[in-house]
Amino acid sequence: MVNFNKYIIIFSIGISSIQNVAFASVESFRYGWFIGNLDAICLYYQKGRVSEQFAKDHFKLVFNIIDTNKDLSKKYKDKLYRYSDSEKVKACEKFIPY
Repeated sequence: MVNFNKYIIIFSIGISSIQNVAFASVESFRYGWFIGNLDAICLYYQKGRVSEQFAKDHFKLVFNIIDTNKDLSKKYKDKLYRYSDSEKVKACEKFIPY
């Protein structure tokens, strides 16, 4: 029984430490969220599932949020503004507000 309790405690410490690692990279999580958001709309636009106007409005909204987000460093904001550097999303370059 003592060994079982010991393993429960060790397991609990392990789980709680994973959570702390996740909180340490909030900025990169937000960056990934923005990239995923832009990728999804760009893909829908390329497949014809959303109109050009919808994609343009969505990009404008997302980049407005990026500009006003105080938790993102300049490095990540610059990476987001270079979003269209990839060949996969060249069709959506026209939606990025420079």
